[in-house]
Amino acid sequence: RRRVGLCWFVHIGTNFSAISPWDMDGQIINSLFLSNSAFIHIKTLDGLILNCSPSWAAQFEQSVEQVNGHFEHDFYSASKLKQIHTYEKTVLTGEVQEYEEWRTADDDNMLLQTIKYPLYDEHEKVVAILTVSHDLTEVMELNERLLNENGEHLRIEAELSRNNSLLNSVINATPDPVAFMNENGKFVGANEGYCEVVGVKHADLIGMDRKNLISIDKKTWLLEQENQLLLDGKSVRYEELLHLSDQDSRWYEICKQRYINNMNGESGILIIYRDLTERKRIEHDLEQAIEKFDELSSTDALTKVANRRTFDNKLTHYWLTHHNEVKKMSLLFCDVDCFKLYNDNYGHPMGEVVL
Repeated sequence: RRRVGLCWFVHIGTNFSAISPWDMDGQIINSLFLSNSAFIHIKTLDGLILNCSPSWAAQFEQSVEQVNGHFEHDFYSASKLKQIHTYEKTVLTGEVQEYEEWRTADDDNMLLQTIKYPLYDEHEKVVAILTVSHDLTEVMELNERLLNENGEHLRIEAELSRNNSLLNSVINATPDPVAFMNENGKFVGANEGYCEVVGVKHADLIGMDRKNLISIDKKTWLLEQENQLLLDGKSVRYEELLHLSDQDSRWYEICKQRYINNMNGESGILIIYRDLTERKRIEHDLEQAIEKFDELSSTDALTKVANRRTFDNKLTHYWLTHHNEVKKMSLLFCDVDCFKLYNDNYGHPMGEVVL
């Protein structure tokens, strides 16, 4: 039996070359998606998936390669698509849409914060939609935990940068500071958040040597770290307390990842700053609350002397220690004689002062 197939080619008026295929920009966006744990995907207005992060593909038990080139309706139910299209009505007019929703995955409930951004071609026409979803479940659980001890909050995640209409839409969509530099250490792109952190205007930052932003005490360490990253391609993550001008010091998790342009072999480094200040504050408050709880549970509220619970623990400890070391141990009992008469005469408030 022979089979005959009909292939129909239709010219699309919109210039999709600004979206796919990508060359240098595509390499940077791919590196950005691969280094990010958020659920991210870019689609055309008719639902064709152009690119996505591994986490977005994994929710459908697929790889990025298996998902790219398919349509949203291949993965979502009709009711879910209807809900998505409702949210995207304002995006098609050029507005950013943000909402939160609960989603079930592997029998677990996730609270997702979703932001949809319009992406434009060179004619300022909306040709695609960027969707970024952050899993807020951990934040919510940490909030509930600290509320039982004394309240809490957490952080938000993000992405990268370049001087192209599509790439700028992706990079400037993230609230986190993001920059990238070439293999010679020159900045070739950054968003406003990164410029604010380093205290340099965007126009002055582009083309600037990375060495100009590094303090003398950190220069050797950071240059060795980045040179090693360019050699082996192993991403780097570390935490650092930054002293910003005219602001309080803030904690950041700094993520660095190598990107390579397959067209000409050039490489560079993507830099993402994730603000950990709120998480650090919550962890500190939680630690203080636990220490306060331990103190309250081990001391007498009136006298601040170790209570019966502490005494029992100490007695067991010393008893076992002296038994193992075959040493003698003495136990001293003290009592305040006739204290009832004092209370009867002067009153219990004065008795508490004496105690």
